[in-house]
Amino acid sequence: MDKDFTKDRMEIGNLLKELFQTLKARLSKGMEGTGLTATQGMVMGNLHRKGRMKVSELSGILGLSNSTTSGILDRMENMGLIRRIRSEEDKRVVFVELNPERSCEHEEFHRRTEQTMQEVISKGTEEEIEIIIKGLTTLKDLLNR
Repeated sequence: MDKDFTKDRMEIGNLLKELFQTLKARLSKGMEGTGLTATQGMVMGNLHRKGRMKVSELSGILGLSNSTTSGILDRMENMGLIRRIRSEEDKRVVFVELNPERSCEHEEFHRRTEQTMQEVISKGTEEEIEIIIKGLTTLKDLLNR
């Protein structure tokens, strides 16, 4: 008997959407007073972890179009938080990186993000955390197949 996966796909999609919205709202609350949006915070977090990245790669990670990401980066560049660098080999390729002159702010953002996530995770039992890790790992594996 073949199972109809339509309901499951819709439920997973809806849960992921709700999860992303809730996480974004929670991170936004943790960012109060910094002058940054949650999306700008996600940009900083990814650049902090991965270092210099292509704009297109960052767009993919954020799940945003290149034009939307460029608009976000424009505002962050105007704030002096990031800088863009054109590839020497291919002038069409643009990299983005954190502005090292603003490293204190980057560290504060990273500290706030870690604190927010710690507050969320600390509400779960050991068993719940293990279930979450197993489920997210399984989903990641399915997406990479």
